[in-house]
Amino acid sequence: MAMHNPLHPGEFITQVYLEPNNLSGRELAGKLGVAASTLNRILTGTSRISHEMRYAWPRRLAVLRRVGLPCSTTTISGTPNSM
Repeated sequence: MAMHNPLHPGEFITQVYLEPNNLSGRELAGKLGVAASTLNRILTGTSRISHEMRYAWPRRLAVLRRVGLPCSTTTISGTPNSM
């Protein structure tokens, strides 16, 4: 049986969300309502995704897909970005 080597979450986020939509990590972090440094650590593979992020991000990313990326400058919680 062939072994499957899945993408690291940071590679997946980069290939599926950042590159196709010409977004920076900082822009995506603002849209997801997380610290840019947290997302950067995940994108570079120096940090794992926490349990909270593991369950919250699919819902947040689904909202972004429904409204289309890139979306408005409002975070998922409805508060303006501080960028």
